Amino acid sequence: MKKTLIGIVTVAFVALMITNASACLPGYTPGFWKHNIGVALGYNPGAYSAFRDGTKLTAAMLAGYATTVGVTLEAAYAALSAKGPGMNTVRADMANAFNAAAGYGPFVD
Repeated sequence: MKKTLIGIVTVAFVALMITNASACLPGYTPGFWKHNIGVALGYNPGAYSAFRDGTKLTAAMLAGYATTVGVTLEAAYAALSAKGPGMNTVRADMANAFNAAAGYGPFVD
């Protein structure tokens, strides 16, 4: 399951990055996406964050990004919560897939 998820995320990320090659603004961190997806799922307390331009995220926006990436919000949250060997890569790949879906470049660590 984990290898399949990583493969799907990698393919989706590459495809989205090709279509969004002109995205010049740096993307958001895995923590940004984890928090907001967690709010949508009812796992995290708090409110949705806003993009730099002031646009506040919504559950519908996150669901749309998940559809574009090809995962459920639950699968995205699991990837963004990954623990163990390779966790940084899994988290970064999922964050960058959501960044690409939202029209941003990869996050800068």
